[in-house]
Amino acid sequence: MSPFDSLIINLQGKVWHPVGGSKSVNVIDGKIFIIQQLRLLRSAYISLVEVADEVKKRQERMKGTTEVPFVIAALDHAADQSNVILSFNSFVSVLYQLNRVLPIHFPGCGDIPNYPRIRFYRNKAVEHWDEYVASVPGTGFTFKFGKAAIPVIEGDFEYPKRQILLQEVKAKFKVIGGNFVWVDEAYNMLGCDKAYCDAVFKALEGSGKMSLHKGKNSDFDSLISLLLRFGFPAPFNDVEEYCDLLVAHISRFV
Repeated sequence: MSPFDSLIINLQGKVWHPVGGSKSVNVIDGKIFIIQQLRLLRSAYISLVEVADEVKKRQERMKGTTEVPFVIAALDHAADQSNVILSFNSFVSVLYQLNRVLPIHFPGCGDIPNYPRIRFYRNKAVEHWDEYVASVPGTGFTFKFGKAAIPVIEGDFEYPKRQILLQEVKAKFKVIGGNFVWVDEAYNMLGCDKAYCDAVFKALEGSGKMSLHKGKNSDFDSLISLLLRFGFPAPFNDVEEYCDLLVAHISRFV
């Protein structure tokens, strides 16, 4: 089950049985495109939920143990992290593609929810992260039964280093003209913290530089590298909530 199921079924019915016998190629092609994208999102979503559930089940099985077996730490935990990153990256990339192509089929449909943040995350943390860092960042992910996991991109996790990084992030925001309002808290897993993510995105949006490509502004490039180390903001902090917003948006014009 996923938040997309009802919409997929509804659209598939309209394609197979057009209202009034309408066979408009453009209308049908548009619905087929959306169905295909929703199915891709559905698969990525289910994968994120399954990983989170499996981690919770493993935690239950290991209750009372004081040490994580080496094999589990080396294989299972690493596999969980990889699966979450791959599935979430796929989810974001499909959203990016969906927004790019939707206006072709449905002129005036408007951007999908959170599109600027999705584009930013996709361009910096999914598509071109290697241009900013020398190794894959990532320290964990969220997990709750029945909830989709969200990866946390965080290259440095030792507290003393994080305190220094936070001051560097604040200073760099000032240089590029972004008003980053955040208390001096440098705890881990900030990339999935809603307050932190909102603070980062508001500062980025206020700077007017969110859509810059690498090489256009060295201070902006430096800030991206710092965020990848300190805590890169997720484009949304609750996948289920975002899915509901997306379904509501698409339902308005299909």
